[in-house]
Amino acid sequence: MNIQTPTLPSPHETDGANPAGIEKKKQRVRALVARIPFTSQTAKIVVVLAFSLLWLLVVLVRSEVSPNPKDLVTTSFMGLAALLQQGAVSGRDFLSTYGLAAQILAWAATLFTTTGSALNAYAMIGFFFGAASVLLVAAVLLVCGGISWKQCAIVYVFGALLNLFLEIPNFTAALLLLIAAFAYRTVAATTFQRQVAWAAITGVLCFVAQLVMFELVLYGSVVVVSTLVAGAILRRDSMVLLMIKVFIATLAVANLGLVIWFRFTSSSYGLLLDYQGYAWEMIRAFNMSMGLLWELDLLKTIILGIVALYVVVVCLRALRSSEPLEACLLASFLFASLVWLNSALVRSDTAHIAQAFSPIVFVFLLIGWSEWKSRNGRLVWMILASALLFAWPVAGFSAPGDLLKLLRGEVSAKSRLREISGSSKPLELLPASVFTRELRNRRELPLLVFPQETYIGIGLKRSLFSPILESQAASTGTLERYYVDALEKRGPAGLEIIYGLETEDFSPVDGVEAITRTPKIFEYIYRNFELASSEGHQDSHYVVHARPQPRDIVHENLPFTVPRQMAGSGILKLETATACGIVRVEMALKFRKNPYLFRPSGIELNFNDGDQNVWRGLVRPLEINKPFTTYISLLDRTTFQNVFGESPVESRMWDHLEYHPLKADLLGSESARIEITHLACLNPQMFAVPQ
Repeated sequence: MNIQTPTLPSPHETDGANPAGIEKKKQRVRALVARIPFTSQTAKIVVVLAFSLLWLLVVLVRSEVSPNPKDLVTTSFMGLAALLQQGAVSGRDFLSTYGLAAQILAWAATLFTTTGSALNAYAMIGFFFGAASVLLVAAVLLVCGGISWKQCAIVYVFGALLNLFLEIPNFTAALLLLIAAFAYRTVAATTFQRQVAWAAITGVLCFVAQLVMFELVLYGSVVVVSTLVAGAILRRDSMVLLMIKVFIATLAVANLGLVIWFRFTSSSYGLLLDYQGYAWEMIRAFNMSMGLLWELDLLKTIILGIVALYVVVVCLRALRSSEPLEACLLASFLFASLVWLNSALVRSDTAHIAQAFSPIVFVFLLIGWSEWKSRNGRLVWMILASALLFAWPVAGFSAPGDLLKLLRGEVSAKSRLREISGSSKPLELLPASVFTRELRNRRELPLLVFPQETYIGIGLKRSLFSPILESQAASTGTLERYYVDALEKRGPAGLEIIYGLETEDFSPVDGVEAITRTPKIFEYIYRNFELASSEGHQDSHYVVHARPQPRDIVHENLPFTVPRQMAGSGILKLETATACGIVRVEMALKFRKNPYLFRPSGIELNFNDGDQNVWRGLVRPLEINKPFTTYISLLDRTTFQNVFGESPVESRMWDHLEYHPLKADLLGSESARIEITHLACLNPQMFAVPQ
């Protein structure tokens, strides 16, 4: 059917002040709209675009101009943007949880600010990553032709009530769903040439996901291969299996091209596959030392489990009763949902649980319309949807409330965009002790902020030096060597460090101090750097600069007896009480369940003087099924900086050490045997008992 496009009136045909002209213009617009073929596909596009616009407005309202300083400590995005501004590429020049694609997105956000500073772009970076979720979800719905406009509406309406994909990290889950959608399109392609094209595009998309977070390429590969195998079975077409080779070849060529570019554009890049090797090592470090117990209460956990089981049953039923392509679409999303649940197995706090179940909930909402076609299906879905609204950790009316703020005029979209693009308020959050003219003017030396407050260096407009952006991730021997090698190549004389003490405001990550999580890095800084000033700072940030000569490190043995020892706990009693404030501990942990399959738990140490507790803290395993060595600081956190000085450091006496395993849940593995083989004191002459 040929549709003639009506001509719009010229500006001379109507007059804005003439009522007849206005009415004539309205009639022509109505005629234009009436002639547009309103098909189901058109309705779907309208629904997706309309809800995407509303979602973007919610993201804009939630973009905070003045973030909490604690948020500044933990975010990596500002560091990513600042390092790319100075030419450092993630994976090539430094390591990070996030890769080059995430780095480019964070950097792009700084281009839309008036100052161009990554620190001032904090809110704009958050808006960009939130907008990425909006676009990715829209792409998932539009790419899959089997999804109707009614299904899209259900996903958006219930997704708003559940705050689904509204948190910044959730864009990674949406990206995995898009990979699943592309894998489905590979199966659904009608010709061999189109299948090859879609398989290659899927490989490229999976590679881009790898450059966002490395584990996404692992999850994505499992999803793609599983979907193609399922598609070959459902369509009874063995040619679909050939697309696995196309996908793998594309992904391999992209990785080879990347590492070749890394190798020939950087003098500091090592072996050809160092990027992949170190990225895998960071995943291993995360699984070993960043575990958290399951936080969601039992009732809500059961509800989420029932919803997940329901989704699995409905998808399996569709494999037998639905059309092959419809079944393949559900299978692809199911594979992505089940794989993504792994993200809650290590860090099982509420935020990670919600993030892990987001794809499952997405599929649950997607199948809602088809279930409404039968009475029993409608009843079951409504009951589970109501239960989900109760159990979902972040459910509520905050998203509609944010839209009401715009409608009521409480928040203006234009003013909010102006604020996040031109704000310089985050500079007020910099510690006063380091925000000095001297530090800002000393730009010839790169600045390392340890352990994690990279935003300080950005605010000082200093060149950043950060071998591993999230230093808490450098918790294996391999990653610590990478970090220390980078420090040695730079040389102590070519570097300045701001050491931030872990205080009540900025507590250690998961209760494990940086000196314990990264002992070799601490040892290198202690050997080669000294305190610039003995003046105390209330904000607990201190400058340490290069020593004229490296400090001698002496480890004095602390002999002990073992009056009580069980498999998982015990007491070590020193032969002589000591005031040692930095203790070097050699230990090995053996676990009840396989620590590669279950989250390895840590141990708690208690240093005591008779009946008085001197220090209590945690140690996470730095190696699995191998002995490892770490440091424990028994010093008050407000005096720890004196370790880098020359004055005596006050420390309390202690005479025995108690240890026992940390509690583990069903997903974890508790230490079955704790072996502490050696205790030593770091340079014992520097510690003094308080008078």
